Amino acid sequence: MLSRLTIRQAVIGTMAAVTVVAVGCIVALLVTTGSLRDNTQLQARRLLADEAIADRIAFHVQHQLAAAQRFMATGDDEHLTDFRTQGLQVYDQLRLYLFRPLDAPERLLVEQIREGQQASEVEGQHVFDARDG
Repeated sequence: MLSRLTIRQAVIGTMAAVTVVAVGCIVALLVTTGSLRDNTQLQARRLLADEAIADRIAFHVQHQLAAAQRFMATGDDEHLTDFRTQGLQVYDQLRLYLFRPLDAPERLLVEQIREGQQASEVEGQHVFDARDG
């Protein structure tokens, strides 16, 4: 009877140990899954914020170009003021983007875009000056 009880105890002990390990694995899996979900949500929010900034930049650039075309067509200083206002909006959005956590290649790309935008504004101003002169 003693050996039978010992075997029964060994089986029950083994089952208990396997159950504890299985429960531990399930808990670890749930924690890992929750962490992955949180990380994915964070990345999704970052992507959506980045896209919103990029959309606002594109919006202001398009309006800046339209203001430049209207100024060239009419010579009205109101359009020139609008051109400059839209340029400031682009600059503000680019600066907002640069304050976000960016990798080095991303930061370099945004800096290149900012420099290109500034060069376009300078060229635009030269064209405006030539129109008036």
